[in-house]
Amino acid sequence: NDALDNMDSMLMWMLKALTDSMLMTMIVALIELSLAMLSALLGFTAGVIGIMAYLAPRFLGIAVFGVAVVFGMAVSAILTQAPQRGEDDNIYKYMKWETLHPKERWRMRKEWEEQHPPGLRPELPAARRR
Repeated sequence: NDALDNMDSMLMWMLKALTDSMLMTMIVALIELSLAMLSALLGFTAGVIGIMAYLAPRFLGIAVFGVAVVFGMAVSAILTQAPQRGEDDNIYKYMKWETLHPKERWRMRKEWEEQHPPGLRPELPAARRR
């Protein structure tokens, strides 16, 4: 019975970790998609304004067209900048560690300790020694 309970909690933890990471991925993808669509829309609007203005009195039209195109390009360039990853990777690793089942953490720590005998240790992984 105890073993069954352990299995159950382990499964629940794994499921939770999986859904968490999937949710994060989905949210990021949605944000990036909406930004791309917004930038495309802005570029298109700028183009339409420019063409309509160009069909109106010539020189004013050229000026507005130029401004609109530059504006559209600038906005789309800003919005489509890929989010800079770097330090954030460590946050993702830490989040993953946080969602692990305690037994799984213990197993991983033991594994790590076997691979790094005391002389070869950089710094201890996320969980501190008690």
